[in-house]
Amino acid sequence: MHEAPVDALPESAGTMHITGTETVNAVMRQYPPSVEIFTALGVDACCGGNDTLTAAAHHAGIAPAALIGTLEALVRQCGCVAGSDTPGSL
Repeated sequence: MHEAPVDALPESAGTMHITGTETVNAVMRQYPPSVEIFTALGVDACCGGNDTLTAAAHHAGIAPAALIGTLEALVRQCGCVAGSDTPGSL
């Protein structure tokens, strides 16, 4: 069964939970500096922005779990605030 891309990130108690069905664009919209992660890992954040994280990871030749884990770890580490690129955000 193929799941439709999710264009928003579910948040619980202020933490980011990523399942892989979110689009690259949704992550960048809610956590703008996440583009640095996408760039560093070779994920196409421009033309591939409508891809799910899972599909984008496969296209970049990396494991989806590695991409998702990296994004979640960075958000936890910095105490990021969705939609902000100010200190304390991703």
